[in-house]
Amino acid sequence: MRKARIVTSSLVTAAALLVTLVPAAPAAARPADCSIVARISPDPGSMYARAEVNCPKKEHFSVTIRIRRDDWHGNTVVATRYKGTHHQGFFSLSTSEPCSDVEPGKKYFAEAELNDTRFGPPIEIRTVKSRTVSGHC
Repeated sequence: MRKARIVTSSLVTAAALLVTLVPAAPAAARPADCSIVARISPDPGSMYARAEVNCPKKEHFSVTIRIRRDDWHGNTVVATRYKGTHHQGFFSLSTSEPCSDVEPGKKYFAEAELNDTRFGPPIEIRTVKSRTVSGHC
């Protein structure tokens, strides 16, 4: 009887330790209730992309905004920007590609990524894409 209690107690302790050490799964990450939008626009001097995040509560998250170009070999990243923050409410991040580097006739779109950073390394929550625009400024 005493051995059974010791084994049971050891198993409970091991299970509690395991639960404490394993970080939350991406689906359980808290910034999941934050909204994220990606926008792209050809401006007079550059191709401009912007990520907009709105969180109802203060959260630890990071945002990455990328401008991608449709090429013969896939979607090439031509500009990117990353920012980690602890924020509540509206937050935006932008990047741009100079007009001299924009290729006419190619298609461009923005991609915004929201990550949970409560546990250190980013855990992807959501990735959204903008509309596609043609390569001219």
